[in-house]
Amino acid sequence: MSGMVTGGFSGIAILVKEWTEGVVPGGIPLWITNLSLNIPLFLIGMKLSGFQFVKRALVGEIALLISVPLCEKYVCRHSQRNGRRIYF
Repeated sequence: MSGMVTGGFSGIAILVKEWTEGVVPGGIPLWITNLSLNIPLFLIGMKLSGFQFVKRALVGEIALLISVPLCEKYVCRHSQRNGRRIYF
């Protein structure tokens, strides 16, 4: 494994999960980190662009928050059998 991760908040979430595995069993879930990093951005977006913009962005964020735990559960479980861990 190259040790590289994706950029942005998803990359930060992957790093936080890896770094907290010794503190929290399995590390802090990716969706929790993504949500906590995005809340301030939604507040800033509401102030700058209005609620209509934030409403559309929330639809995407909710879809992401639902899909991350599902993909993590099924993709990571499969890859751990092969001795490797992968993240989408």
